[in-house]
Amino acid sequence: MILRDLFSYSEEGAGAKSSNPDKGIDVREVSCHTALSRSRLPGLDFALNPYEGCEHGCIYCYAPYVLKARPSLWGKWVNARMNIPTLLRKELKTKNGMIGIGTVTDPYQPVEKVFSLTRRCLMEIVRKDAPASILTKSELVIRDISLISELSRVEIGITVTTMDDRIAAKFEPQATPPSRRLEVLRELNDAGIETYSMVGPIIPLVTDSNLETLVSEIAKSGTRRVMADGLRVRPGMLEEMHKSEVFNDTDFRWGFDRAISSASYFEKAKLRIEELCADAGLAYECAF
Repeated sequence: MILRDLFSYSEEGAGAKSSNPDKGIDVREVSCHTALSRSRLPGLDFALNPYEGCEHGCIYCYAPYVLKARPSLWGKWVNARMNIPTLLRKELKTKNGMIGIGTVTDPYQPVEKVFSLTRRCLMEIVRKDAPASILTKSELVIRDISLISELSRVEIGITVTTMDDRIAAKFEPQATPPSRRLEVLRELNDAGIETYSMVGPIIPLVTDSNLETLVSEIAKSGTRRVMADGLRVRPGMLEEMHKSEVFNDTDFRWGFDRAISSASYFEKAKLRIEELCADAGLAYECAF
Protein backbone atom coordinates (compact mmCIF):
# COMPACT_ATOMS: atom_id res chain seq x y z
CA MET A 1 0.00 0.00 0.00
CA ILE A 2 1.46 3.37 -1.01
CA LEU A 3 0.85 5.97 1.67
CA ARG A 4 3.46 8.59 0.91
CA ASP A 5 1.07 10.54 -1.34
CA LEU A 6 -0.93 11.71 1.67
CA PHE A 7 0.91 10.62 4.78
CA SER A 8 4.41 10.02 6.04
CA TYR A 9 4.32 6.32 6.83
CA SER A 10 6.00 3.85 9.14
CA GLU A 11 5.72 0.08 8.72
CA GLU A 12 6.07 -0.68 12.41
CA GLY A 13 2.58 -2.17 12.56
CA ALA A 14 -0.17 -1.39 15.07
CA GLY A 15 0.56 1.83 16.87
CA ALA A 16 2.70 3.24 14.08
CA LYS A 17 2.06 6.93 13.53
CA SER A 18 1.31 8.65 10.26
CA SER A 19 0.50 12.31 9.81
CA ASN A 20 -0.83 14.74 7.27
CA PRO A 21 1.06 17.93 8.13
CA ASP A 22 -0.80 20.00 5.54
CA LYS A 23 -4.06 19.53 7.43
CA GLY A 24 -2.58 18.94 10.87
CA ILE A 25 -4.09 15.45 11.07
CA ASP A 26 -2.38 12.70 13.04
CA VAL A 27 -3.22 9.18 11.93
CA ARG A 28 -2.32 6.10 13.94
CA GLU A 29 -2.62 2.47 13.01
CA VAL A 30 -4.22 0.57 15.88
CA SER A 31 -5.81 -2.79 16.63
CA CYS A 32 -9.31 -3.26 18.00
CA HIS A 33 -10.87 -6.09 19.98
CA THR A 34 -14.21 -6.28 18.19
CA ALA A 35 -15.64 -5.17 14.86
CA LEU A 36 -19.38 -5.24 15.53
CA SER A 37 -20.73 -3.65 18.69
CA ARG A 38 -24.36 -3.69 19.73
CA SER A 39 -26.22 -0.56 18.64
CA ARG A 40 -29.04 1.20 20.44
CA LEU A 41 -29.88 3.31 17.41
CA PRO A 42 -33.31 2.65 15.88
CA GLY A 43 -33.22 0.18 13.02
CA LEU A 44 -29.64 -0.93 13.68
CA ASP A 45 -28.51 -4.11 15.40
CA PHE A 46 -24.77 -3.50 15.20
CA ALA A 47 -22.39 -0.58 14.74
CA LEU A 48 -19.28 -0.83 12.59
CA ASN A 49 -16.73 1.99 12.75
CA PRO A 50 -13.51 1.33 10.81
CA TYR A 51 -11.98 4.49 12.25
CA GLU A 52 -11.89 6.32 15.56
CA GLY A 53 -11.96 10.07 15.21
CA CYS A 54 -12.93 11.95 12.08
CA GLU A 55 -11.08 14.35 9.82
CA HIS A 56 -14.22 16.26 8.86
CA GLY A 57 -14.00 18.22 12.11
CA CYS A 58 -17.69 19.15 12.26
CA ILE A 59 -18.03 21.59 15.13
CA TYR A 60 -21.43 20.19 16.14
CA CYS A 61 -20.30 16.53 16.28
CA TYR A 62 -21.55 14.55 19.27
CA ALA A 63 -18.98 11.76 18.85
CA PRO A 64 -16.17 13.20 21.04
CA TYR A 65 -18.63 13.55 23.91
CA VAL A 66 -19.86 9.98 23.44
CA LEU A 67 -16.30 8.65 23.18
CA LYS A 68 -15.02 10.90 25.97
CA ALA A 69 -12.44 12.38 23.62
CA ARG A 70 -11.14 15.94 23.86
CA PRO A 71 -13.52 18.08 21.75
CA SER A 72 -10.80 20.66 21.10
CA LEU A 73 -8.76 18.00 19.27
CA TRP A 74 -11.66 16.49 17.34
CA GLY A 75 -10.91 16.56 13.63
CA LYS A 76 -7.16 16.54 14.26
CA TRP A 77 -6.55 12.83 14.78
CA VAL A 78 -7.75 9.49 13.42
CA ASN A 79 -7.09 5.93 14.56
CA ALA A 80 -7.24 3.42 11.72
CA ARG A 81 -8.42 0.04 13.05
CA MET A 82 -6.19 -2.07 10.87
CA ASN A 83 -7.46 -5.51 11.91
CA ILE A 84 -11.16 -4.71 11.70
CA PRO A 85 -11.82 -6.48 8.35
CA THR A 86 -10.32 -9.71 9.73
CA LEU A 87 -12.35 -9.47 12.92
CA LEU A 88 -15.48 -8.69 10.93
CA ARG A 89 -15.13 -11.84 8.84
CA LYS A 90 -15.00 -13.95 12.01
CA GLU A 91 -17.86 -12.15 13.75
CA LEU A 92 -20.19 -12.33 10.76
CA LYS A 93 -20.23 -16.10 11.19
CA THR A 94 -22.33 -15.73 14.34
CA LYS A 95 -23.71 -12.19 14.36
CA ASN A 96 -26.76 -11.44 12.23
CA GLY A 97 -28.66 -8.18 11.83
CA MET A 98 -28.58 -4.70 10.33
CA ILE A 99 -25.09 -3.19 10.43
CA GLY A 100 -24.78 0.57 10.75
CA ILE A 101 -21.55 1.69 9.11
CA GLY A 102 -20.36 5.01 10.49
CA THR A 103 -22.26 5.68 13.72
CA VAL A 104 -19.52 7.69 15.49
CA THR A 105 -17.21 8.45 12.56
CA ASP A 106 -17.51 9.00 8.84
CA PRO A 107 -16.51 5.74 7.14
CA TYR A 108 -15.55 7.64 3.98
CA GLN A 109 -13.46 10.43 5.50
CA PRO A 110 -10.27 11.28 3.53
CA VAL A 111 -8.07 8.70 5.31
CA GLU A 112 -10.22 5.97 3.73
CA LYS A 113 -8.47 6.77 0.44
CA VAL A 114 -5.29 5.50 2.06
CA PHE A 115 -6.35 2.51 4.16
CA SER A 116 -9.57 1.34 2.42
CA LEU A 117 -10.80 -0.17 5.69
CA THR A 118 -14.42 0.61 4.89
CA ARG A 119 -14.10 -1.00 1.48
CA ARG A 120 -12.43 -4.07 2.94
CA CYS A 121 -15.20 -4.36 5.54
CA LEU A 122 -17.79 -4.05 2.78
CA MET A 123 -16.15 -6.96 0.99
CA GLU A 124 -16.76 -9.10 4.07
CA ILE A 125 -20.34 -7.87 4.35
CA VAL A 126 -20.92 -8.70 0.69
CA ARG A 127 -19.45 -12.16 1.25
CA LYS A 128 -22.12 -12.73 3.93
CA ASP A 129 -24.75 -10.63 2.11
CA ALA A 130 -25.51 -9.00 5.46
CA PRO A 131 -27.84 -5.99 5.56
CA ALA A 132 -26.07 -2.65 5.90
CA SER A 133 -26.88 1.02 6.43
CA ILE A 134 -24.16 3.54 5.57
CA LEU A 135 -24.14 7.19 6.67
CA THR A 136 -21.61 9.64 5.25
CA LYS A 137 -20.94 13.21 4.11
CA SER A 138 -18.31 12.12 1.62
CA GLU A 139 -18.30 11.77 -2.14
CA LEU A 140 -15.82 8.89 -1.74
CA VAL A 141 -18.76 6.51 -1.26
CA ILE A 142 -19.18 6.67 -5.06
CA ARG A 143 -15.98 4.64 -5.36
CA ASP A 144 -17.78 1.60 -3.90
CA ILE A 145 -21.03 1.74 -5.88
CA SER A 146 -20.39 -1.54 -7.70
CA LEU A 147 -19.52 -3.31 -4.45
CA ILE A 148 -22.46 -1.90 -2.52
CA SER A 149 -24.81 -2.82 -5.36
CA GLU A 150 -24.06 -6.51 -4.71
CA LEU A 151 -25.89 -6.39 -1.39
CA SER A 152 -29.50 -7.58 -1.25
CA ARG A 153 -30.40 -5.08 1.46
CA VAL A 154 -28.54 -1.81 1.76
CA GLU A 155 -29.20 1.90 2.15
CA ILE A 156 -26.96 4.93 2.05
CA GLY A 157 -27.71 8.14 3.90
CA ILE A 158 -26.05 11.40 2.87
CA THR A 159 -26.05 14.15 5.47
CA VAL A 160 -27.01 17.62 4.22
CA THR A 161 -27.48 20.37 6.81
CA THR A 162 -27.46 23.36 4.44
CA MET A 163 -27.28 24.06 0.72
CA ASP A 164 -24.79 26.90 1.23
CA ASP A 165 -21.28 25.56 0.58
CA ARG A 166 -19.68 28.61 2.17
CA ILE A 167 -21.56 28.26 5.43
CA ALA A 168 -21.13 24.48 5.46
CA ALA A 169 -17.37 24.97 5.30
CA LYS A 170 -17.50 26.77 8.64
CA PHE A 171 -19.44 23.99 10.38
CA GLU A 172 -18.05 20.98 8.47
CA PRO A 173 -14.59 22.22 7.41
CA GLN A 174 -13.15 19.07 5.81
CA ALA A 175 -16.35 17.47 4.50
CA THR A 176 -17.48 17.29 0.88
CA PRO A 177 -19.42 20.48 -0.03
CA PRO A 178 -23.21 19.97 0.17
CA SER A 179 -23.70 20.85 -3.50
CA ARG A 180 -21.53 17.85 -4.34
CA ARG A 181 -23.36 15.66 -1.81
CA LEU A 182 -26.59 16.24 -3.73
CA GLU A 183 -24.81 15.04 -6.87
CA VAL A 184 -23.66 11.97 -4.94
CA LEU A 185 -27.26 11.21 -4.00
CA ARG A 186 -28.23 11.50 -7.65
CA GLU A 187 -25.46 9.10 -8.71
CA LEU A 188 -26.45 6.58 -6.04
CA ASN A 189 -30.09 6.76 -7.08
CA ASP A 190 -29.16 6.36 -10.74
CA ALA A 191 -27.29 3.19 -9.71
CA GLY A 192 -30.47 1.82 -8.13
CA ILE A 193 -29.22 2.03 -4.54
CA GLU A 194 -31.73 2.97 -1.84
CA THR A 195 -30.88 6.35 -0.35
CA TYR A 196 -32.07 8.86 2.18
CA SER A 197 -30.94 12.32 3.16
CA MET A 198 -30.10 13.01 6.79
CA VAL A 199 -31.09 16.60 7.60
CA GLY A 200 -29.39 16.65 10.92
CA PRO A 201 -28.41 18.03 13.12
CA ILE A 202 -30.67 20.95 12.36
CA ILE A 203 -28.35 23.92 12.89
CA PRO A 204 -30.31 26.96 14.12
CA LEU A 205 -30.26 29.91 11.69
CA VAL A 206 -28.45 27.73 9.13
CA THR A 207 -30.46 24.62 8.26
CA ASP A 208 -33.77 26.38 8.74
CA SER A 209 -32.78 29.51 6.81
CA ASN A 210 -33.96 28.04 3.50
CA LEU A 211 -35.65 24.72 4.11
CA GLU A 212 -37.73 24.99 0.94
CA THR A 213 -34.63 24.90 -1.26
CA LEU A 214 -33.01 22.16 0.80
CA VAL A 215 -35.98 19.79 0.56
CA SER A 216 -36.54 20.69 -3.10
CA GLU A 217 -32.94 19.84 -4.02
CA ILE A 218 -33.12 16.55 -2.14
CA ALA A 219 -36.26 15.64 -4.10
CA LYS A 220 -34.58 16.58 -7.39
CA SER A 221 -31.75 14.16 -6.63
CA GLY A 222 -34.20 11.28 -6.83
CA THR A 223 -34.04 10.58 -3.11
CA ARG A 224 -37.43 9.61 -1.72
CA ARG A 225 -36.82 9.70 2.03
CA VAL A 226 -35.67 12.33 4.51
CA MET A 227 -34.58 11.78 8.10
CA ALA A 228 -34.31 14.78 10.42
CA ASP A 229 -32.98 15.45 13.89
CA GLY A 230 -32.28 18.45 16.07
CA LEU A 231 -28.92 19.47 17.50
CA ARG A 232 -28.39 17.53 20.70
CA VAL A 233 -26.16 19.61 22.95
CA ARG A 234 -23.94 17.66 25.35
CA PRO A 235 -22.36 19.22 28.44
CA GLY A 236 -19.55 21.51 27.34
CA MET A 237 -20.54 21.29 23.68
CA LEU A 238 -21.96 24.79 23.34
CA GLU A 239 -18.88 26.34 24.90
CA GLU A 240 -16.69 24.44 22.46
CA MET A 241 -18.81 25.51 19.48
CA HIS A 242 -18.54 29.13 20.55
CA LYS A 243 -14.80 28.94 19.83
CA SER A 244 -15.51 28.63 16.10
CA GLU A 245 -15.09 31.79 14.03
CA VAL A 246 -18.71 31.63 12.89
CA PHE A 247 -19.71 32.67 16.41
CA ASN A 248 -17.68 35.86 16.18
CA ASP A 249 -20.85 37.33 14.69
CA THR A 250 -22.63 38.40 17.87
CA ASP A 251 -26.07 38.53 16.22
CA PHE A 252 -25.68 34.96 14.99
CA ARG A 253 -24.41 33.80 18.36
CA TRP A 254 -27.31 35.42 20.17
CA GLY A 255 -29.89 33.92 17.81
CA PHE A 256 -28.26 30.51 17.87
CA ASP A 257 -28.09 30.37 21.67
CA ARG A 258 -31.68 31.57 21.95
CA ALA A 259 -32.85 28.79 19.63
CA ILE A 260 -30.87 26.16 21.52
CA SER A 261 -32.52 27.20 24.77
CA SER A 262 -36.03 26.93 23.32
CA ALA A 263 -37.86 23.71 24.08
CA SER A 264 -39.98 24.00 20.94
CA TYR A 265 -37.47 25.27 18.37
CA PHE A 266 -36.39 21.95 16.93
CA GLU A 267 -39.86 20.45 17.05
CA LYS A 268 -41.14 23.35 14.95
CA ALA A 269 -38.24 22.98 12.52
CA LYS A 270 -38.86 19.26 12.14
CA LEU A 271 -42.58 19.88 11.64
CA ARG A 272 -41.75 22.33 8.85
CA ILE A 273 -39.45 19.79 7.20
CA GLU A 274 -42.18 17.16 7.46
CA GLU A 275 -44.66 19.52 5.77
CA LEU A 276 -42.23 20.31 2.95
CA CYS A 277 -41.49 16.62 2.47
CA ALA A 278 -45.20 15.87 2.18
CA ASP A 279 -45.55 18.59 -0.47
CA ALA A 280 -42.56 17.14 -2.37
CA GLY A 281 -43.79 13.55 -2.11
CA LEU A 282 -40.95 12.49 0.21
CA ALA A 283 -41.24 10.09 3.10
CA TYR A 284 -40.25 11.70 6.40
CA GLU A 285 -39.08 10.32 9.71
CA CYS A 286 -37.37 11.53 12.86
CA ALA A 287 -33.86 10.16 13.26
CA PHE A 288 -34.07 9.17 16.92
